[in-house]
Amino acid sequence: SRHTATNPLMNPYEAGDGKWFWLIGAEAERHWPGIVAALGNPALETDERFATPRDRRRNASALVDRLDAILTGKPRTEWAEVFARHDVWWAPVNSMEDIQTDPQVRASGAFVEVPDQFGGISEGLATPVDFSAGHAGPAGVVPTIGQHTTEVLREIGLAESDVASLMTAGVIS
Repeated sequence: SRHTATNPLMNPYEAGDGKWFWLIGAEAERHWPGIVAALGNPALETDERFATPRDRRRNASALVDRLDAILTGKPRTEWAEVFARHDVWWAPVNSMEDIQTDPQVRASGAFVEVPDQFGGISEGLATPVDFSAGHAGPAGVVPTIGQHTTEVLREIGLAESDVASLMTAGVIS
């Protein structure tokens, strides 16, 4: 649970635009002053419940609530600028849409073109495994759902009559 984090400065938070990010205050004492300054809430610095890393851990739920209330005040892009000015370590929690349009993800070769069954090209994920001795790109057209079901069932030893019964019952197509 976010509210029982050992270090509430290493926790996901939601910005005002609904986008999430992680605070990465890995060194609780070192990062606390920068986070307080970035949040523009000096009361955090004087609140006895948050005076030390141990206090912040003991009062994690209250601190998470306070941070939640503050961090929803700006969109993630604005927090990114504020955090940069105060040397706050953070990382975005990316949605699938974010990942698909991220220039670094694109440049890394994470996506490949894959021929589809209609003679066109679709975009697919590249394998995360890379061997220098060979190319691990698409091997061919992506099969349709159920395209190889009967072959697989035959390969694992199902009798032809059992495969036909499954088809008749609508279990496979």
